[in-house]
Amino acid sequence: GFTDQQGMVEAAATGGTDVTSDMTLFNVGSLQQALSQHHGAFKILNGATFNPEELFFNVHNTPDGGKHVTVKDNSGGTIYSGVNPLNKKNVRLALALSFNRTAAIEYAYKVSSSIAGKIYTYANPVPNEKALKDPYANTTITGAWNGKKYEAPGTSKADADAIKLLKAAGYSGCSSSHVCLTVYLTTNGSGNTARGNFATYLHATWAKIGVNMIYNDVES
Repeated sequence: GFTDQQGMVEAAATGGTDVTSDMTLFNVGSLQQALSQHHGAFKILNGATFNPEELFFNVHNTPDGGKHVTVKDNSGGTIYSGVNPLNKKNVRLALALSFNRTAAIEYAYKVSSSIAGKIYTYANPVPNEKALKDPYANTTITGAWNGKKYEAPGTSKADADAIKLLKAAGYSGCSSSHVCLTVYLTTNGSGNTARGNFATYLHATWAKIGVNMIYNDVES
């Protein structure tokens, strides 16, 4: 057996093994570097994956259908308790419109756009990736919904539409220079760099539409 990735790479490069496994998107960069060092002695196959993280926002809803929410910190203290903006459909649509799925995966896992472009999906949680399509996946979902049609998220047009949706939801004056609402991402980032990277990316991209995303890192 192999005790580390380096041992698997050496075996693959010298014909000591036909197939290795237990790699994630985080390994792609180092594997590509090793491939170059070994002059193309093995192949890297980037298959479909469920690596991208599921992120949780504004958790601990009160028993009123999610209209209010309480957000707890790592010690159980309350850092926010009040109206839950994510209970409004237009807010959820705005957030989905304003971040590029491929760019988020690139940033979180430090992989190329060609790799990230194979594994993003607009039909979450049902896989609708280029490399992996669930039999029940809706293939007509080709982007983020702007209230009238699907469009490519994360573009300047999508950001403008997102700001319009936020205004329709009651949050006016949203812009890159004016915060109009705050949301809380609660997850355990300890030992999971991807979660922290996703949070950093979302904080930056949602700031463009006036949304302040606070990363609430808690133990699982």
